[in-house]
Amino acid sequence: MIVVASSTDSTELIYERGVPANFCTVVLSGKIMVMAGSDKFRSDVSNWGVLASRALTDPAYVPDFSAWVLPNQNGVGGCRCIKLDRKAFYNAVDNTAVERTDRNVEGASLAVSMSSIATKDSPCVPSGNNGSGSISAPGNVASARADGIAQTGSMLQPPTRHVPPQPPGDVVHFEHTISNNIQMDEEQKAHSRRQQLRRAFSRARKAESPT
Repeated sequence: MIVVASSTDSTELIYERGVPANFCTVVLSGKIMVMAGSDKFRSDVSNWGVLASRALTDPAYVPDFSAWVLPNQNGVGGCRCIKLDRKAFYNAVDNTAVERTDRNVEGASLAVSMSSIATKDSPCVPSGNNGSGSISAPGNVASARADGIAQTGSMLQPPTRHVPPQPPGDVVHFEHTISNNIQMDEEQKAHSRRQQLRRAFSRARKAESPT
């Protein structure tokens, strides 16, 4: 959830020292003033800065700092930030696991479907054909005459060849390639966003760790 904070009054705090918090804040634009520790050391957090990342994984987290919005260069207060609470974080983790499971199931279903198509397209031998291209003579024809006809037919006519229909491999490969490209683009975008957030969380943890 993106929140636009405009208050510059320190009495309206985003975080208050000693008060439990169950949400993390990622700054997109603007600045947030942070007053940390008993000595009230002041610093500011700007673009892609993260506050209270431990609140997402630690239910007993209590910030040891206070934070509020700083005015921008024009003297007007304002800050765009993402507020992510613990419940939304857990839901996102669960949904990611479900998406991976669904993707594996879809891949298995596609393999089964392609196998079924290949089985249906396999050549079939007509019941009246003995496999060599010659047709057996009726039973009420004399033996000698049937042999003569069979030999003459085999000499004059080439054996019948049954060419199996070719599956649309190019079409399937083309569609599969497009699907893979779209899926790779979406995964790269999601991976890039996750990397940015992960770097921000890492910097926040290092900043919050006691020295």
